[in-house]
Amino acid sequence: MPPRVYITATGAVSAPLDGSGLRPDDLLGGRLTGRADVATAFGEPRLHALARVAAERALLMAPGLHAVPSDEKGVYVSASKGGMEAFDGAAPDLGPGLWRFLTSSPGAALRAQLGWAGPGRNTPLACATGAYSIGLACEDLRAGRLQAALAGAAEASLTPLIMAAFGNLGALSPARRREDLRGPFDAQRQGFVLGEAGAAVVLETDRSLSHSGHRPLAELMGWACTSDAYHLTAPEPSGAGAARCLRLALGQAGLSPGDVAWVKAHGTGTAIGDLAEARALDAVFGSGSRPRVSSIKGATGHTLGAAGALEAVVTIRALGQGVLPGTVGCREPLSELALRLALTDEALTGDVAVALSMGFGGHNVALVFRRMP
Repeated sequence: MPPRVYITATGAVSAPLDGSGLRPDDLLGGRLTGRADVATAFGEPRLHALARVAAERALLMAPGLHAVPSDEKGVYVSASKGGMEAFDGAAPDLGPGLWRFLTSSPGAALRAQLGWAGPGRNTPLACATGAYSIGLACEDLRAGRLQAALAGAAEASLTPLIMAAFGNLGALSPARRREDLRGPFDAQRQGFVLGEAGAAVVLETDRSLSHSGHRPLAELMGWACTSDAYHLTAPEPSGAGAARCLRLALGQAGLSPGDVAWVKAHGTGTAIGDLAEARALDAVFGSGSRPRVSSIKGATGHTLGAAGALEAVVTIRALGQGVLPGTVGCREPLSELALRLALTDEALTGDVAVALSMGFGGHNVALVFRRMP
């Protein structure tokens, strides 16, 4: 039997979960953005600052990790875009400093800072990057390659280049005031608001817990990744790839759809993406089991590569607190999800939650968490 994998600590920095951090940004064409409250050290890319703060907050909750050998601890922290602020002005001659702007650089910087010499992977997977990083760490823990891991992602995407790119794709909301935003799964949705974040979780096996003495917050029971193999940006319209991902993750966890109390949906607020996701959820959960469904992107903005990690943190905390977050900005629920969608915060009474991520290019990742007794 492979080792069980537990989450023992979480850390994150992003715009607030109540939506109050979404504000017009004059530097970015007056569009709504969700900025994270983080300060950078001298010469530190904002990307690294977001990852560093998230990691520091997680590790404060896990002081016992010092008892685990350094070569048995790994760092799995990546980004989907890298340090995009490097491209805001004239192309600089970065020389040996170029590494700081690569998608792998947050993980590399944290490894050097922590001195953790165990295995680690950095794999960008569009907007599913953060969830994929957590899944990869789980995979290596179960394979016995290490005892503990720090996993997550960061994204510093509030730059003119990124704003223009997503604007040209037609993916951004035209709203200029928070009260005008039609958020995830709204029948009148028109796109998302860009946000930024850093998020990380500490994963441990029983062997690590015997050294650290930590009390688990949740168990990561299963995970899966699939690809739609359909389009550069759009999901496959039926949601078949995401549905398969959910079934594989539940199968690995040894659970059925009826065991799930809440699905933390990807829910970006795009016309095509939300509909494909709603169809995927209907295909898996049908009318027999009706878990609650919600998305946090109407509150934090879409944090791109960091979204899966941020939302894993929110999922774990919701299980612990027994309260799931509502879908901020959704006023007229999409008919396909109307009976399941949580518009405001609700009591979370079940023990199992699934965090689903659906990245551009048809990358789907599902993480299955169980509340600890």
